[in-house]
Amino acid sequence: MAMWWSRIGCVFFCVFVVLKMGTPLDTYAQAQLKASVFAEGFDQPVAIVQDPLLPNVQYVLQLQGLIYRIEDGVLVDIFLDLTGEVDPSQHGGLMSLAFDPNHAVNRRLYVYYTDTEGNSRVSRYLLDTGTLPRIDPLTRKDLRWGGPDGLPYIEQPHYLHNGGTIAFGADGYLYIGLGDGGPTRDPQNRAQTPHTFLGKFLRIDINVPDDDVQGYRVPPDNPFLDATPIDALPEIWSFGVRNPWKFSFDNPALGGTGALVMGDVGNSRVEEINYEPAGMGGRNYGWRVFEGTLEFLTDLPPAYTPLTAPIYDYGHGDAGGSVSGGYVYRGTKLGCEYWGRYFFGDWVRRSIESLGLEIDPETGEASVTDVIDHTETLGGTDILGAVVSMGENAEGELFILSFDGNRALLIEPENAIWITQITASTGSIVSGTGRDTLCPDEQLLQIVSNSSASTGELNLTELEIAIETDLAALSTLQVELSARINQEVGGNLQVFFQNVSSGQFESVVTFQSTTQTQLFLQADIAASNYVDQNRILHMRLRSSVSAPISDATFLTDIDHIKLTPN
Repeated sequence: MAMWWSRIGCVFFCVFVVLKMGTPLDTYAQAQLKASVFAEGFDQPVAIVQDPLLPNVQYVLQLQGLIYRIEDGVLVDIFLDLTGEVDPSQHGGLMSLAFDPNHAVNRRLYVYYTDTEGNSRVSRYLLDTGTLPRIDPLTRKDLRWGGPDGLPYIEQPHYLHNGGTIAFGADGYLYIGLGDGGPTRDPQNRAQTPHTFLGKFLRIDINVPDDDVQGYRVPPDNPFLDATPIDALPEIWSFGVRNPWKFSFDNPALGGTGALVMGDVGNSRVEEINYEPAGMGGRNYGWRVFEGTLEFLTDLPPAYTPLTAPIYDYGHGDAGGSVSGGYVYRGTKLGCEYWGRYFFGDWVRRSIESLGLEIDPETGEASVTDVIDHTETLGGTDILGAVVSMGENAEGELFILSFDGNRALLIEPENAIWITQITASTGSIVSGTGRDTLCPDEQLLQIVSNSSASTGELNLTELEIAIETDLAALSTLQVELSARINQEVGGNLQVFFQNVSSGQFESVVTFQSTTQTQLFLQADIAASNYVDQNRILHMRLRSSVSAPISDATFLTDIDHIKLTPN
């Protein structure tokens, strides 16, 4: 059976730490995260979704059919009421909400739920942009499966394993994760049957007119349209999943890869995490031949091979398990140590863990480097409750949704300092961005002078960095800076902080450098002089040289900046 697997190796995506508290990852992770209550007052919440246009607005879905609008962490309104349309029993109910990528223009959004007969529906609605925006229930359009004359739902033969997520990929297509339809052990082998949607991922193009009867088309590059390696329904994107309760895309808008990452709920022994690089459809994830990496039922062969193994699976043990897929972290507040880690939960264990991912730059495939259990750091099982799902806000920070705790939690740093803005005051940034400055890869951030100059003139290249701090009693900061001026003549690098009283930038230290010299600074500053009422301080780096230079010869490489509270 081993030949069915296609095990995929990866090369590590190198990440240098530029802003941290100065401790190793395992220690830092265990000690520095916390879960803060973001919003509460729900009844069996199952999903939290970010508004695509308003950073301070999210939506929380309840199993029974209500969608609440949340503003700045406060429940303000019912966004949609489907309580008479859904069946919330067992694995059913209201499960997912996805905004059309062109939502700002077409006002469309999509809802996934099981109806009162237990069948799965994907319904399109239009936003009513009134004083308080709501979904207009009269605009409902149920997608019809298989053509204009198809059913307005996907038949579910059993109450178990309905999946639980719809989401748009970076390609603009809608992805739908469907379970095998139950009952346990997939006795009908639906996950390996090519002419049923069950046990599959679907991929459809919803860019059709509002009055289109079917509501979607099949994308022309879906993997089974040429009947290779198997003749299957054209909407199918991939085979062999048991119950992909939650999946997400590694957000390209925040620096992610666009990969699809899912948690697939196991049968009796293991839970699994699967990773699919962007655009890599046509895979067979192996259920029911395999449960995770373990052989399960081998009496029937898989629909086709090779099978794609999960990047991670874990055993049930005494506690059992039911994985709730999460997100690859692409925020800034947790620092570089967490950039690119995949966070996920477990319903039964009431836990949150994260995986370090190595991404092969040639294939886009991922492998796991390490696993960290954050449960106790985030407050323990009593705080987390049954982790039903996670969410991502506009800045890439992560939510935890507690089903029995009836609240949304926000993962935050216990004590942290993080860069919030990087701009070139003069000159220009020739490589790297603000995101890369926080977590650069092999290419350091470089700034270049704004013009060439004649002998004796002073050329300035300045980089201004806004740094937000979340320390309650900040008195002094130790500043560590490593940089290099790449020039053929001597020059200097000055470090300034803006005085909150005068508004003027005050020089902290000046480095004198020679050709290719690595500059290193350690200095203490009185934080009260430089941290304003919004807990922001502004740091300015100025590199200069008194000699003829050109853009090609005068570069400043910023290696890392580290701030440590004293």
